[in-house]
Amino acid sequence: MINNEYECEVEKTLLENGYEGVMFLTDYSYDDALVGVSTDKRAVYNYDLMVEWLVEEEGFEDDIEAAEWIDYNTIRAIPYFGSTAPVIYYPKDYEGQTALEYLEDHGCDDEVCLLSALDDCFLGISMDDAPVYDFALAEKMIPGISCRDYSTMDNPPVFLLKL
Repeated sequence: MINNEYECEVEKTLLENGYEGVMFLTDYSYDDALVGVSTDKRAVYNYDLMVEWLVEEEGFEDDIEAAEWIDYNTIRAIPYFGSTAPVIYYPKDYEGQTALEYLEDHGCDDEVCLLSALDDCFLGISMDDAPVYDFALAEKMIPGISCRDYSTMDNPPVFLLKL
């Protein structure tokens, strides 16, 4: 039996795309900020879209107030979700920005391990300092690419399957 009662749009989107059991954010749901699911079955949210959603849908006064709320209430709670926690990533600042430029512009940790062959697939950096890549583009650039090849890295990249 199909349940037509969804907790939020995110749940509906995940279920309609075959992602049953994927853990997602519920308070707030950030409906328009869910951009996909990682290859290891974690919901992936765009931080900038989360901020925008709070301002537009929940009436937060401005981006600063929304960002402070996310940083304090949402991001601090993510570690308690465990290994299946949703991923929140900070997107590139502009089209054409390379991964290295992004790291330099944001003073990111030198420990971030970039995959130089996938620079055109780079989307941003997760809150855990893992690079986030578009998996569909990565497959076009490197046919047969396997995410398992990178899973043994200290801070493995996140490969996003867009919804």
